Amino acid sequence: MAFPPRVFGSIFLLLVFLFPVFVRADVTGTVVLKGTPNSHDESFYARANGCGESPIRHTENWKVGQKGELADVVVWIVDPKFEAPTAVNRPALPVSEVAIKQIGCRYVPHVIAVQAGIPFKIINGDATLHNIRAKTFVGPNLPPGDDVFNFGQSYQGQTDERQFDTPGIYSLQCDVHSWMQAWVRVVDNYCFAVSDEKGAFTIQQPVGIADGDYKIEAWHPKFAATLEQTVHVKNGVGVTNFVFEGPKSF
Repeated sequence: MAFPPRVFGSIFLLLVFLFPVFVRADVTGTVVLKGTPNSHDESFYARANGCGESPIRHTENWKVGQKGELADVVVWIVDPKFEAPTAVNRPALPVSEVAIKQIGCRYVPHVIAVQAGIPFKIINGDATLHNIRAKTFVGPNLPPGDDVFNFGQSYQGQTDERQFDTPGIYSLQCDVHSWMQAWVRVVDNYCFAVSDEKGAFTIQQPVGIADGDYKIEAWHPKFAATLEQTVHVKNGVGVTNFVFEGPKSF
């Protein structure tokens, strides 16, 4: 059944009025690395059954594009405020489900962000035994912090859920394959994103962020300091960019 253009337009406006919470709004930007970092990735030999055909492994500290585009940077908005409906100022559910997989005896992705108190999935994609040990990260060149959880995944396809209840930085390791490592940045709301290989990030919202100025922070595993900026949000949309200075890395 076809509607006249005027009727169709009226229906569209009615739907927008009745269901405003389904309209997404984004805060976007890019992250770049300026200058030479104080460390570099290395390749090494480690043969293990069920870890893929090649025994050549690589550390994954730096994913940098030709123009300095920096991946694996967690970006989040501090204390966001949301548009109506205002009955729930901090929605409890994240925008999308977060999962980390073990593939070829690597954690994929290498860096994730999750909301405190919200479960995320850990999936064994390998036909071998892994264990997942989560530790708090105290700081560079310091002993590892306390264990948060430690459990095994014995078969391919095994999926478990875990959560971190306290915001902060955590590492994931595998005691069976010592080279395996991933990073988890835990924040107190779901307004976060991780930059891709083009250095781009998009913080998507199922409910628009209220207009105003917000503190927005960015963190990379090889920098001790978190970068801070102010992003101006108008009609739920904002743009901001970050520059990490390589000589300040560890």
